Amino acid sequence: MVNINKLKGRIVEKFGSCRKFAEVAGICYVGFCAKMTGKRNVTYSDVVEWSRILEIDQRDIGDYFFCKEC
Repeated sequence: MVNINKLKGRIVEKFGSCRKFAEVAGICYVGFCAKMTGKRNVTYSDVVEWSRILEIDQRDIGDYFFCKEC
């Protein structure tokens, strides 16, 4: 499960809003929200692409996309 708070923080830091990030990532905002809330699965391709766009180091991917507390 996605660490929503950490990922949203990074998105806002880099793009100012989740809506702008979704636009840059080439996905619809509604679909992005569904993935962030767990209504749709975040795919491996999403993790790879979002990490690239957000400039998340490979060593830190787990902190953003695999929440142990969730």
